[in-house]
Amino acid sequence: MPSLAKLVASLAILAASATGLPAAAARRDTPACPSSPNSRVRVWADEIYSLFPLAPGRKSAAARDLNVQYHNETRQAIKQMAVFRGFPAAAAGCAFGWQQEAPTADGGVVVTGGDGYLAARQLGGVPSAEGGGVSLDDVAPFDTLGAAREFHPDFTNWDQATAAQNHTSGPGVIRCQDTIALIIEKATTNTGHVYLKKTENAGIFIDYTCAS
Repeated sequence: MPSLAKLVASLAILAASATGLPAAAARRDTPACPSSPNSRVRVWADEIYSLFPLAPGRKSAAARDLNVQYHNETRQAIKQMAVFRGFPAAAAGCAFGWQQEAPTADGGVVVTGGDGYLAARQLGGVPSAEGGGVSLDDVAPFDTLGAAREFHPDFTNWDQATAAQNHTSGPGVIRCQDTIALIIEKATTNTGHVYLKKTENAGIFIDYTCAS
């Protein structure tokens, strides 16, 4: 079981990352296609919404940071929906990834209370955030693609990295389209909490190339 100190730290991180922001604040300009056939273009998450399985009607505003957790004994969990926008019609080979900076007091991956094994899957659409944010109940009608669009990013031990790192997960699973929404959650195989602060050079993304 995680120590009280770790649980308190987890709650503090959640409070810090739950601050709402305009969607445009998390957005970057997206080039239409890479300049060469072997290049890939990176699209950072526009919006990340926290979802609460024990309070499925609770809405959260858009935030910037990846912050998911699950506790085996209490069954308390925080999932997130991440939205990525602006893919061109020719986009192909879409793959989820994350960029982490070298660990500092303010950056890097944080894994506490267990492992960093996550589950992620693509949604069939994007719920509206009108009315104060997005809840798990809002997401449920779009969670229709099932296991065929599921993959497992593993953050375990990446909090021990001593330099900036770049990772990809799920190539060939994500269907490229103009807007891509993913559910990201801590796999229920074990207790754990994964946090990645969004900075200029760190966060979650989907990268792609273009079909010729």
